Amino acid sequence: MMKHIRKNIHNVVLVIQPSHSSTQSLLKFVGTIMEHQAPIRVGLVFISDSDAEDKVTVDNALPAVVSYLSQHKDRSTIIEFLSELVDEPLTLTNIQSEFADIAPAKITETFVSDNGGLLSAGNGFIETVGLGKGQVVVNGIVLENTADVEEGVVSAMQSYMNKLQRAVYLDEITDETDVLEWFMSQGNILSRYNAAVSNPGALNVNLGSLEQQGGLYANLGDALDTPNWLGPKDAPVSMVVVDELVETGFVLSPVLKTLKELTKTRITFLFPENNDLSYRLWIILTHSMNFESDVQALIAGAKLAERLEKLIADDTQKSTFESISSLHKAIARSVLRLKAGESGLMVNGKVIGHFKAPTPADLRLAEELELKSGAQRLSEVLEGYGSDVIMKVGSVLRNQDSVSRISFPDLSMEHSAVIVPGEGPFQVDAVLDPLSKPTQQISHILQILNAAKLIKLTIVLNPREKLSEMPIQRFYRYVLDTDLKFDESEGISREGSMATFTELLPNLLLTMSLHTPVNWMVASTYSPHDLDNIRLNEVDRGVYAEYTLDYLVIEGHSHDNVRYSSPTKGLQYVLSNGETSYDTIVMANLGYFQLKAGPGVWNLSLREGPSKDIYDIVGVEGPGTLEPTGDVTIAVGDITSTFITIDATKKKGMEYRSVSQESEQTQEEPGLWDSLKKLFDLFWDFRFFDFLRYVEPQFRQLSFSMATIF
Repeated sequence: MMKHIRKNIHNVVLVIQPSHSSTQSLLKFVGTIMEHQAPIRVGLVFISDSDAEDKVTVDNALPAVVSYLSQHKDRSTIIEFLSELVDEPLTLTNIQSEFADIAPAKITETFVSDNGGLLSAGNGFIETVGLGKGQVVVNGIVLENTADVEEGVVSAMQSYMNKLQRAVYLDEITDETDVLEWFMSQGNILSRYNAAVSNPGALNVNLGSLEQQGGLYANLGDALDTPNWLGPKDAPVSMVVVDELVETGFVLSPVLKTLKELTKTRITFLFPENNDLSYRLWIILTHSMNFESDVQALIAGAKLAERLEKLIADDTQKSTFESISSLHKAIARSVLRLKAGESGLMVNGKVIGHFKAPTPADLRLAEELELKSGAQRLSEVLEGYGSDVIMKVGSVLRNQDSVSRISFPDLSMEHSAVIVPGEGPFQVDAVLDPLSKPTQQISHILQILNAAKLIKLTIVLNPREKLSEMPIQRFYRYVLDTDLKFDESEGISREGSMATFTELLPNLLLTMSLHTPVNWMVASTYSPHDLDNIRLNEVDRGVYAEYTLDYLVIEGHSHDNVRYSSPTKGLQYVLSNGETSYDTIVMANLGYFQLKAGPGVWNLSLREGPSKDIYDIVGVEGPGTLEPTGDVTIAVGDITSTFITIDATKKKGMEYRSVSQESEQTQEEPGLWDSLKKLFDLFWDFRFFDFLRYVEPQFRQLSFSMATIF
């Protein structure tokens, strides 16, 4: 439900081509708005595909009638006339019939030609702002879905309500304010609309790590690391033009014509098509002594300077460009994800493709949007670093998840704040309850960031007023060092970091444990104390323990897609890096498996025997790559969880064989270890590597010693 507002503060523009199928719903919306007296000003823009005004058509008859009524009647008459057209097909006969009830004039060739310039003004308007037939604009924002105009407009109005109320509260909007001008002054309002340019789901290429990604990404980095950029050296916007339409210069032509107007943009080109226009432009970029005049000659289709014409005819230059064009085509397909024959732009890492008919205005829009999206601010913060840095930083920031930002302008800091001076680029404001678990966790992180000169820190203490129990019952330390530690041989020290707890009450019963990521296999490797029952008043020199990170666990599921994604129970996998190998068996519960691993590249394969004889690996999801050999390559480069899903299918002729039935089973003498093994088998579906996490160091050392002996 819309709130009642005295002023018409919202503005809706409807682009109407009378012969288009959307016209009826748009006219119905106009009637609904007037009937309910909604706080909306409605503007009608009439357009037509035909320039012929000497013939009477639906497209020119309706604007002519509206123009006539606006000159001889009041606005309510226009609304009444349009509302009468909603319930029946929009034809010349119906328009003339409804018009005859209001005015004596007849719709003739002379009448439609005297339409007050509505059609020419409408066509000029949509050409300027980039709109099309049937589109709806609410307060400067184009509705993407016009299937239900009324619902879309009301939703847009409601989304603006909180912002409007805040503006009124802050005196940004008063009775004297032109609300339309206020809407137009907002940062999200652009001078033109182009769905391809403003597409929020466009591909973003991280230009900061092209070399590390290797392959064609590194080749793109080489193409961008070129002196052939046109425009200011410190331009905040870097635009890469990709034109795949042979000979037409689909994107190249408007770009070349707009070079002087893009004052805050530098431009370079990829040449995925080996055609004459691209070849000549490449020759100009790499060899021209007077670029501006040579480009003008290229646009005009005239001959270039004699020296350039000789280079164009040189077979060596043609061969070089052919190789460059082939490489650029591969980059356009694999990195920029442009399809064959599809042209586009890459603006600070954002790929703009699917252009219908780009114009100089669209290129100016791309520049404007990028500047408003942060490029202008980046150029101010990174002043002196140059366009390369701005381009790469912009692409990296665009790939980050968006977060909401707040400030604390009204917090009292006279007696409860600590301002830590720093030289870092980031301002961190921390509001902390000093007697809380989160404060224990984050305080050391803030200390490390400040020591690394990454932040300027303000800490505001915000304790609870009343305490009914001990505020801290768990004492926490975050283990993180500022710098790497080195040993005497200048290698990385194997001595780990340390967490120290002091001033603890001696009569409390305490337990020591580590909180680590779920895929870490961490266990206490040495301690003379019972870490589950610690009383400091019973020890002489405190309690100490050593913990070791033994492995990073790779987890996953293994399914047989041919058999309705059923778990491949009993299937055995082997994980190897050439020096060390670990194996595992797939559980019946969801096909779950675990494998011990460490940082590096590992090879996952089926174990020799029934598993390899019966099954083939046919697919993988997650951080793994299926090789032609049928093995899976997994790169463990992250300390957080590595989870993969493997699709394994039985080989032809093996459909009725079972891995679990054919696996060799060893018989053991009954005893304590056999009983423990049976116990473990009962709980095999749990994290079977977690066993060592929960045993005391003494038992752990004893079990390893017994394993060595027996």
